[in-house]
Amino acid sequence: MRTDYAKRDFQVVKDEIEIYSQWYEQSMKEEGSGSGLGLDGIFLDEVSWSENEVQHYETISDIIRNARWRSAAPGIAALEGPLT
Repeated sequence: MRTDYAKRDFQVVKDEIEIYSQWYEQSMKEEGSGSGLGLDGIFLDEVSWSENEVQHYETISDIIRNARWRSAAPGIAALEGPLT
């Protein structure tokens, strides 16, 4: 999921997480049938490396974790902290 280096509207990101969570739930229901989506995680792309954005990504990580997943890909060297 694109985060546009913390510039993407937070509500849009949150809404996408909810959509992907529903895909996960549906794929789990259909797992044995071969028709499941097979979704088992959310990958955050274009993650800001700025210390100023840590709280933003902590909040997103909490939302994702509550939906069962967590992954992030900083666009540059990552900070040591809650996302690493």
